[in-house]
Amino acid sequence: MTPKFRYCLGTYNKPTINDEIEISETDYLYCSNILERFQKLSSEENLFRVVELNYGDLEAKLNSYLTKSPQLDFYEFDYSFVDLNRLILNLLSSIRTYLDHTETRLKREYGDTSEEWLLFKQKTNHTYDNNFEYRFLYKLRNYSQHCGLPAGSAEITSFQDENLIWRDKMNVLFIRDKLINQYDGWTNLVETDLRAMPEKFDVLPLVDKMFDLLKEINQALKNKIREHYKDDAQFLFTLLPQLTHLIGMPCLIKMEQTDVIKITFNSFPFEHISQITGATINFNYV
Repeated sequence: MTPKFRYCLGTYNKPTINDEIEISETDYLYCSNILERFQKLSSEENLFRVVELNYGDLEAKLNSYLTKSPQLDFYEFDYSFVDLNRLILNLLSSIRTYLDHTETRLKREYGDTSEEWLLFKQKTNHTYDNNFEYRFLYKLRNYSQHCGLPAGSAEITSFQDENLIWRDKMNVLFIRDKLINQYDGWTNLVETDLRAMPEKFDVLPLVDKMFDLLKEINQALKNKIREHYKDDAQFLFTLLPQLTHLIGMPCLIKMEQTDVIKITFNSFPFEHISQITGATINFNYV
């Protein structure tokens, strides 16, 4: 049986399909190509979301261990130390993946003389040159590959807060001399930085600063790249008023009928449309 196709602009409110706005195959393909571009953009931006998730996991797990720290015995404490190192390794790996992949993608997609690539290189080079936290943790990933767990020790300290209530704090620490003596891959600048550090220094403040610096780099680059999507976002935004009377998630719909009916949905990227156009989008999804 020769398949028959029908193309629509509509909404999907499971199990209801609102397909009353029929469009041509040409219009469907045009819209579908735009949505594919946004899917690609979302996939590229998700690399930094992996960094965010790993950072959030590390913060959450440390806070979790803090609430249990007075009851931790030797083996529980040892496990928590290994677990925190695991999360630090995950974070370092995702940071390096984000930076390496972004550089390669920008050169491939825009060229190594493009504004996009030059912006990324200027931002990362300036951040590396002016922030110990960034250049140290950037190189620490290589240290971890060759020399083992990045954090050297952990300890719990107790203190009285302003209300004279005793609190516990779990510190995850780098060991300066271990870092220097076990690895000869530091740059001269990073090794000089390390020799100026205390014998033991806390991991988390460095991680926090590194994450904030990466967020600034990512946001500047994201703003620049999204300039290429202004016309596409505006076009999708102009389609939405046709759907405001319908309940459900606005989407592009393709119906293929042979012996059975196969329906393909392609939803609209509302977050991107809203952020790029500056418009507020409200729909009745239920």
